[in-house]
Amino acid sequence: MKKTLMTATILFSVSSGVMASETQIGRYTSVSNTPSFAQQNLLATEIKVNFPKQVQTIHEALTQLLVNSGYRLSQQDLDIDINVLYEQPLPDVHRWLGPVALREALQTLAGESWELKTNPVDRTITFKLNESFRHYVRKNKPLISNHNLKLDTENKSWICDDGYLVDSISPIYFGPNSFSLNYKDKQKLTKLAKKAQSMSLGLVIKSYADPSGPEEMHIALSKARGDSIADFFNDYGLGSQIISNEALGATYPNPDEPISRQRVSEISLVQNLCKNKPPEKEWIVTPGKSLEDQMRAWINLSDDWKNLVYDVKNNQGDKVHIFFHHKSQVKGTFKTLLEKVLLEVQKRPEVQWLKVDLYQGDKTVVIKGVVTGVSQ
Repeated sequence: MKKTLMTATILFSVSSGVMASETQIGRYTSVSNTPSFAQQNLLATEIKVNFPKQVQTIHEALTQLLVNSGYRLSQQDLDIDINVLYEQPLPDVHRWLGPVALREALQTLAGESWELKTNPVDRTITFKLNESFRHYVRKNKPLISNHNLKLDTENKSWICDDGYLVDSISPIYFGPNSFSLNYKDKQKLTKLAKKAQSMSLGLVIKSYADPSGPEEMHIALSKARGDSIADFFNDYGLGSQIISNEALGATYPNPDEPISRQRVSEISLVQNLCKNKPPEKEWIVTPGKSLEDQMRAWINLSDDWKNLVYDVKNNQGDKVHIFFHHKSQVKGTFKTLLEKVLLEVQKRPEVQWLKVDLYQGDKTVVIKGVVTGVSQ
């Protein structure tokens, strides 16, 4: 009885040596019932790959690496310069990789200037260019050299022969043969829409296609890109602020730019130069009215001046009035009015001298002069 009890104790002891997370498959062998580290961390999966010759670009290589991995390349939140990476040719030294973790393989293909970004919820990956390398890609040069934009428009409320003053220009880049807007594009357009709305700016859309593919598709594709942006602004309630939406095909102004940067719509926020001009006032010179009375009437019509000091005298020091004989009309600012009217008055033979001073502090117009004799 005692011996049997000991045997039972030993068997229990051996049996309890196999963990609950393991399955016994032999006297001394067991396997784990829990997922492996790689199964719980898909990007830690060890891979070996030999890219075939038809894989020519980094984009194609990344796409192939992710086949059956559970992850895919993101189509949203893309770095503005992502196509610079995607269109790079695949180096021969990278055609054979592994054994190596999938995460390390992806980072190796991208290089040190790009940071791997993952979205574990959507199971997507993308890359963000480290800002210390950004200047190698883009020089932040102005997209147009002339900040006065001249163009035709059918939007009657924005017609202006003097052109439009460019506030800013923002590009939206598209993939090959694509005219759809991703999440990041819509975020960018929302910011532009808010600025255009708050500052009453006009929207000018110029869209391009890269020179590859059939020529008959260039205009159609660039039009589709411009229309997708115009539709976004229309939905935002800014249709009346769209001045122009031009489909320009494969005519990007700088053909030396990478092809990926020629698949672009450029949105300019602009001010109407005609609207910026102050409206020209009309000032009437009334015959029979004295210069003093006429000046007081003009000051009452002015937004900038409130007071008048009239100090025109004869040689004896007596106040003298100067009268207007003919009706006339002057267009322009208050200063323009004074220049023209006083120039005419100064030509009169009885006027020895006459001058006007404008004092901004108390908004006062001071007229001084000497008249030899009686002014008629």
